Amino acid sequence: MHGLIFTAFRVFAATEYPAVVDAAWASEPPYLATAAYADEQFEALVDRVAEFAADSRRTVLRRFGIFAGLSTFRLMFPEYYAAHGDTAAFLLEVEEQIHDVVRTTIPGAAPPRLVVRPLGRDGVSISYTSERGLCDLLEGLVVGVSRFYGEVVRIDQPLCMHRGDAACSFFVERA
Repeated sequence: MHGLIFTAFRVFAATEYPAVVDAAWASEPPYLATAAYADEQFEALVDRVAEFAADSRRTVLRRFGIFAGLSTFRLMFPEYYAAHGDTAAFLLEVEEQIHDVVRTTIPGAAPPRLVVRPLGRDGVSISYTSERGLCDLLEGLVVGVSRFYGEVVRIDQPLCMHRGDAACSFFVERA
């Protein structure tokens, strides 16, 4: 997993869970934003933050997604955010404009695969596949992006890899 996720997660934890951040990172190396690390290291950090904060793993990942959608990724891709006027437009191009670029420019990077299609007038359907199974993080990112655009969205997830499905499926519509 890309080190940027680790550094962003630490900033998130220090912001959202300040009482547990030192304990959660007590035995961790200094993660570098430009390096790559084993997925298991990130999983362990998420589990420790959830445990120390007495929060569910799902809640921690979802809150991290909201945080990253509003801050980390907005700061990394300001032109992308500025070029899209709403959540649906943002999501419809994220695979080609961000994930494909990340895959080709960062050795070893493996962002999730998203297939995003229009749904109704102002919604999208998303098919998410990733060996990491971080669909809760994706849900939080969608919420964070929608907040950036001043929108409220309704998200339904009829399929989930954690329930044995081949992919996660989301329906995102403006509420």
